[in-house]
Amino acid sequence: MAEQLTLEFSKNERRKRSRVQNPTLFAENFTIEVAYFDKVYAEVMFEKGRSIDVENFLRRNLDFVEIKEKRILIKNIELGKLLWPIGGVIINFDPITYPISKAIWGMSLSLRPLIIDRKDRRLVAFSMKWPTTLKIKDAPWKAVEALIFMGYKFSIKEKIRKTVLKKLESNNIQIANAVLAGTSIYIDTKRPDLLESLELPALSYRGLPGTGKYKIPLLGSNEILRNNSIKCSKGLIKAIKKSNSRIKPLATPKRFKRELYDFQSRDGGKAKRILELTGGVLLAGDMGSGKTTISLALTEEFNSYPVLIIAPIAAFSTWKEHLDELGISNYLAIGKKEVDWDEIASKKYQGIVISYDRINVFSDIIVRLNLKCIIVDEIQRIRNPNSIRSKNIRELASIVPYRIGLSGTPLTNSIKDLLPLGAFLMPNEWNARSSKADLSNIYPRDPERAISEHLDKIMVRRRITEVGRKLPNRNDRRIYVGLSKEQETALAELQIVNKNDREKGYFSGREGKMHAFARLSLMQKIINSPNSASIKGGNIKVESALDLAEDFISIGRKGVIFTADLNSFNDICKGLKERGIEYVKIKGSVTPSERIINEERFKRDPKIKVVVSTIQAGGESWSASPVATWLISTAYLYSPSALAQMEARVYRMNSDPGGPDIEICYIHARSPLGTLDDRMLEILEKKKRLFSKIVDKSEYIDNTEKHYSISELLYLMLGEK
Repeated sequence: MAEQLTLEFSKNERRKRSRVQNPTLFAENFTIEVAYFDKVYAEVMFEKGRSIDVENFLRRNLDFVEIKEKRILIKNIELGKLLWPIGGVIINFDPITYPISKAIWGMSLSLRPLIIDRKDRRLVAFSMKWPTTLKIKDAPWKAVEALIFMGYKFSIKEKIRKTVLKKLESNNIQIANAVLAGTSIYIDTKRPDLLESLELPALSYRGLPGTGKYKIPLLGSNEILRNNSIKCSKGLIKAIKKSNSRIKPLATPKRFKRELYDFQSRDGGKAKRILELTGGVLLAGDMGSGKTTISLALTEEFNSYPVLIIAPIAAFSTWKEHLDELGISNYLAIGKKEVDWDEIASKKYQGIVISYDRINVFSDIIVRLNLKCIIVDEIQRIRNPNSIRSKNIRELASIVPYRIGLSGTPLTNSIKDLLPLGAFLMPNEWNARSSKADLSNIYPRDPERAISEHLDKIMVRRRITEVGRKLPNRNDRRIYVGLSKEQETALAELQIVNKNDREKGYFSGREGKMHAFARLSLMQKIINSPNSASIKGGNIKVESALDLAEDFISIGRKGVIFTADLNSFNDICKGLKERGIEYVKIKGSVTPSERIINEERFKRDPKIKVVVSTIQAGGESWSASPVATWLISTAYLYSPSALAQMEARVYRMNSDPGGPDIEICYIHARSPLGTLDDRMLEILEKKKRLFSKIVDKSEYIDNTEKHYSISELLYLMLGEK
């Protein structure tokens, strides 16, 4: 960068004076002309025969004087020292150096910075409320360039910053220095406003906002080479070009019994490049697009054994199946602590599969395994940076060369959810938490856009519709049902109580939050399982779900019914039994081995028509496809990612393209006063729009079809009234 502006006189004044030549008679009575030479220097011109006097004068008053090819050059940064008369010397400035000298004095007096704005078709620089003797009306552009080069901080109107940058770039004026720092590029500038207006992808602060210290990921940094505003070393330019060179598809590993699909090979190639450069990658394909397969292909490619796989217990059987198929010796830590400890410590396994909640139990032995890779399945589970689970897993990041995260729904509720994920995958690049909800202390520009760009540098995203395979049509439906009078009365009474309690401060503070959750739970009971709220009568949502399921079954189709609470779960099971429909169950109390048995029974036994599951227990890590062709949910959750995972149990890459359309149905309670379903849907839509913007970089489009009766829906699907 250029020299920093200063009005400090040299501490080596005596040494300089010793170099001054003997002056001529009347040495202090002469005139000099100061003219712009370039962005660094000004040229001093004088009358013939006074060269020695002029040189002596300049050396006494300035830190830098250079004689070059009979020219006397001084630095623009020192022009302020010559602005006021010195002895009998008359100093005349040209139109460029004069405003430079004034601007330097203005800064030393802490006057408002010069303003750059557009006037007609010109860019002009002028002072505001400066003393008359220092006032600047219209500084020439060369003066502006020289001042910017030496670090002067103009006030530049935001609307013209890009224009200013282009003008500077055309004249080879650079505003920042960039250096390679591991997997990042560090950028330093005296002009933060101009640097930020370059809109470099994933630009983030490297220090406190306003200090001029920034960083961007090395991956995807081509933009820095497309302009001449940032000075880059040859080594950095070479690194940028190499990191952004053409990516080769990943070949199917020799031990794989199945060939990678073309899209998996391409995604694997991109993930390999990211791992080579950063050590961490997020495989964010939709559920059922083969994230597990790609992660193990990468493990094989890098020969990164032993590998630790952290996964939900429900996914253990899937991991074991894949590891066994590859011939990788593996151990599932699902037994007693003492037994599991000894097996893990034996170091005889290439793959260890462990659940999230047991990482803390085995952390001491894990760090001694000399692991080469950690795969975290459903990595969105570490989104809370303060949870023990998240802290324990992030602490392991530094002990392995490779880190792979798997999640079809990495963004759960807000953009802050992504920070702990990034901090695990790239601990030197990402912060695990932010002191501000909008992340404005991390990203200088639009935080949503910036974190989307940042995430994109370490993420391999694949939509299920992009796998290159033909899939059956999918129909998303919302079936509206009315509440009973008893339910509406209970909700109205609860609404009055809630309003009164809010005015009394019942929902304020930490305890108030717990009270609010308790009231929400009661509202859910009134709507989803009225019997549990002591409301007489039937459950319209359960009855509607059973009616719809029975009609699907009548045309030979199997499916899954999801509930959000055990009361509705039990009501569904009771209703199926009464209607003579055989089913299997997935809920929290069902063991992993029982889940596997139930899943196989559903797929193989023609008598089993339905899987009944809670969203929390069965919303991930198993597949009802291709046997199941419909899904009914009697409730919503606040998390659209949890619902997307639930839906992926029946709509996956292995769904039969020649089979019937996949039907995704939500039973939605309505009331003239509005229901919790209405409000939850509003929140879910907002979160889905955020997910589409950040992860998919697209606009969310809701294609859900709305139906006001079961008979209407059946007519649309079956053509029968």
